[in-house]
Parts: sequence; C-alpha cells; structure tokens
Amino acid sequence: MLAPLATLLFSTLILSLGSRSESSVRLAAPWIIIIEATPSQPRIVLADWEENSRFFQGLSIVSPAETLATEERREAALYWGPEWAGWKARRIRPDTLSFSLATQRATVLLRRGVPTHIVFRGSRAPNFPVRRLSPAAVDILVRGGLRPRGGLR
Repeated sequence: MLAPLATLLFSTLILSLGSRSESSVRLAAPWIIIIEATPSQPRIVLADWEENSRFFQGLSIVSPAETLATEERREAALYWGPEWAGWKARRIRPDTLSFSLATQRATVLLRRGVPTHIVFRGSRAPNFPVRRLSPAAVDILVRGGLRPRGGLR
C-alpha cells in the first residue's frame, strides 16, 4: 500500500511543481480516466496512457482569484499507480470499473458546454487542486466521447 501511495505522491509533486518536460509529465499520467455517464451518454473511458499523459500535460494551475463559473459538472475517477499498470494483462474492462476502486476522484467543470477545469479531490489532491484545461486537453476529452448536455456550443 505504501509503494503505490509513494508513486502517486511523487507523480503529483511533479505535476504540482508545474514541470512541463515530457518525461516528468509522463510520470504523472493515470492509467485510466473515467468520466461519469449522463442520461444521454455512456461513461467516457480514456484508457490510453500516452493520451492520458498528453491530457495531464494540458493542465495548468489556476489562480485562486479565478472565478469558476460552471453550468455542468461531471464526476471523474482516476486509476493511478502500479496496481493499475497491468490492467490489460489482467483483462480488466475499464468500462465496467467501479468509481469506488479509483485511486483518485475529480470533477470536470463545464461552462457554455465546454470542459474548462478539473478539480482534484481527497487526500491525494495536489496542493493546487483546480487545474485549467488547455484546448489540447479539451480535444482529448471530446475525442474520448465527452458530449456536454446540449452538445458543444
């Protein structure tokens, strides 16, 4: 239990320091990201570690003074660490994973139909838990199937 926690804390530290180097960001990627389903769409599953790495590279720290006006929220589950590294070999189907098994939880915030921020929660949240999504990070969510209620505007 201590080794996965140390891995997560080290990864979060690298991300919290704002490092933008390719190798640092790659260390900070969860294996699987799942965004909750809505009545009109199935859950979104991002299970490509390389793409999840690019998603995390597209996050930036938000100023505490920045206003987070949102119209919609989507819960997200992140599956980090060595226990999830072998998920394919263990034949785990990410689309069937329970949020209760997630290593970390977060909320994706949407404004005017577009995902704008992600807020990490719990004891494993970084020092600055609110992160802004870059256009590249938004594109990854949209390619993964995220369709805000009412569609993109």
